[in-house]
Amino acid sequence: MIHHTTGRLRGDNEIAVARTFRGTADDVWQSFTDPARLSRWYGTYTGDCADGRVTVVMTAEEGHEGTPFHIVRCERPHVLEARAEEAGVEWRLTLEVTEHDGISTLTLVQAFDSPDEV
Repeated sequence: MIHHTTGRLRGDNEIAVARTFRGTADDVWQSFTDPARLSRWYGTYTGDCADGRVTVVMTAEEGHEGTPFHIVRCERPHVLEARAEEAGVEWRLTLEVTEHDGISTLTLVQAFDSPDEV
C-alpha cells in the first residue's frame, strides 16, 4: 500500500476521500466485495449482493445488529453505489476504483442533500 490519503470537497455537496494502492482495480475491488477480505480491515456483511440488499457490521461495532444497505449501482470493478438509513439518517456512499500503471485509487464519496450538511 502507498500511504497517500486525501480528502476534498467535490461539487457543492460531496466529500471525497481517496487512498492509493499498488495493484489492479480488480484486486482493490475484491478487498471490499469479498466477505473474507472485507472482514480483515472493515467488517462483515450478510445478505445477497445479487438482490441488492446486504447488512453491514463494522469490526468496531461488534454486537451491533448491523446497518441495512441497498446497492443502487454496481459496475465491477469501478463503481459501487449504496444507500443506508439508520436512525432516520440516510447515508449515500459511492466507492470508485481507477487504475493507472499498476496503481489503483479507491475513492469513497459521501453525498449530502445540501452544502450546509457537508
